[in-house]
Amino acid sequence: MMIANSVVDLLFAVNTMITMASVCFGPQLVYVITDNPLYPKTYLASLIGIGSHLFLMFLSVSMLPLKFIYRYGVMRNRPFSNIQLFGMFMVSFMLGALHGGACPFTFTPRSAYYDEILKKSLENPNAVVNGYLVGEVHEFNAMAMHFSNVFVIMAISYTFIILMIYLSKQTVTLQKNEMMTKQTAAVQRQITRIIYFQALYPVFVIGFPCLLFPIFVVQGKTVPYIGEWAMFSMHTPPLVNSLAVILCVPSYRRFVVHPFKSSRIDTSVMPAQSVVDFGRQ
Repeated sequence: MMIANSVVDLLFAVNTMITMASVCFGPQLVYVITDNPLYPKTYLASLIGIGSHLFLMFLSVSMLPLKFIYRYGVMRNRPFSNIQLFGMFMVSFMLGALHGGACPFTFTPRSAYYDEILKKSLENPNAVVNGYLVGEVHEFNAMAMHFSNVFVIMAISYTFIILMIYLSKQTVTLQKNEMMTKQTAAVQRQITRIIYFQALYPVFVIGFPCLLFPIFVVQGKTVPYIGEWAMFSMHTPPLVNSLAVILCVPSYRRFVVHPFKSSRIDTSVMPAQSVVDFGRQ
């Protein structure tokens, strides 16, 4: 499960580098922009880039419970089969696909009218406008439902996470198994730290910005750089997930830190005979 999540994080990072997606708010408008100047500015290219970006972002969120489900199966000594895990993955896949695939029905193509509003929102009348999609939220319309879908995905994911944590606490088979070695217990603790951190972090960097989006859009606020900050934070999970694995696993941590350590001679551990020989010279 951790490998599958890492693959999704990698794809999300690659998509981010290609599109450089960002957000800007106008008067009851939200612009999702492909800031890469080399990326095509056509409607189809923007739709593919932004749709796949949102798909991968929320696929990573909807996949979070899978690690807890897999852990619960191991703890009760009845691991889920590959077919069962694949079925759970497909549910996560459909949740992400629903969010990314809704873009053609909720966003509006670029136009000269929206270009002028975007330049005013950026407070730069001479700004070079890249490709973008724009969503209007004047009432409870399709765009508002698209926003609501974010909270549905978050609610489903964290409901299952909390449920799996509760069930895991009730399962003591693995914890009290006398045959479990110290090494196995240490690995279990490391994995637990990793998946807990990787589950908690998106609440702040994805959930919180997504909560601000509809508030700012409905109120018509054009707060400078709030969109850039929000998208920056929403793009950090792949990096932080990797750092969590490195920091929580001692062998990985030593491998990464070792090149930066200064080499020095520790005389406190030098053999006594060596010290005597050195004094005679």
